[in-house]
Amino acid sequence: MSEDRDRSQNTMATELDGGSDWPPGESARPSRRRRGAGLLHPGVRAGLIGGLLVVLGGGTVQLLDRSPAAPGSGVPAAEADAAIRREDTRPSTLRDVYTSSVTGVVLVEARTASGAVQSGSGFVIDRAGRVVTNAHVVAGAESVRVRVGPDDAIVAARVSGADEDTDVAVVVPERRVSSLRPLPLADSRSVRVGDQVAAIGNPLGIGRTFTTGVVSAVDRDLHAPSGERIAGGIQTDAALNPGNSGGPLLDARGRVIGIASQIVTPSRGSVGLGFAIPTEVVRRSVARIAAA
Repeated sequence: MSEDRDRSQNTMATELDGGSDWPPGESARPSRRRRGAGLLHPGVRAGLIGGLLVVLGGGTVQLLDRSPAAPGSGVPAAEADAAIRREDTRPSTLRDVYTSSVTGVVLVEARTASGAVQSGSGFVIDRAGRVVTNAHVVAGAESVRVRVGPDDAIVAARVSGADEDTDVAVVVPERRVSSLRPLPLADSRSVRVGDQVAAIGNPLGIGRTFTTGVVSAVDRDLHAPSGERIAGGIQTDAALNPGNSGGPLLDARGRVIGIASQIVTPSRGSVGLGFAIPTEVVRRSVARIAAA
């Protein structure tokens, strides 16, 4: 009993440990850290899948990159911002959400200097074919490529920019792929607990996997690779696993409400505690990257 109490106290101390206010250079946003709301950014390498893990009591927080790899142009900031503000009112069923969105999702593979390949997901945000993913998916990459379309065509790509303070990166394929469809971004500030959501990604390198669930909580504090706090995180019970990182979390109308980024797990797999970076953050990060 004493050991359990000590573990609980240690876990709470970790959960309440937060970084400085985000975003830098903007008005400080009041911290909303509270019991159970904060998540610590993984800080040590461990695990069979090579993920970044940190113990939180009996569980871990795990970034969703570095799954085993599957076998086998700058745009002005104003244009980028306009492109990701588009609204779409089409899909009405889960099948519609999948079929209308899957052509905008890609597998991102990043090769490091050591020759290791870490993989994640990403999605197209504009007609120029730019892809948004997590910064931790392409961290340390010497070369990047994306797998696109139903035939998994391999296209070389480059990292246009990355914002480690928000864990957002933009990847630009070296050639246009006509089958890729940009996904519209919704306003994440309208997301409510109980809203139906879906994720499309490449968990463990298994391409175009579709999972569904609900919004379990909103306004969670996440921590970026730099240690900065990411406010407004979306919690979901939709199954997320290593390799989903960087992929879209979609609402019932097929619009992106966040980027799948982290899970809390005692088993290095999904236990229904997944977290996404909200599009409110993504929009500003993409605009900054485009303007850099």
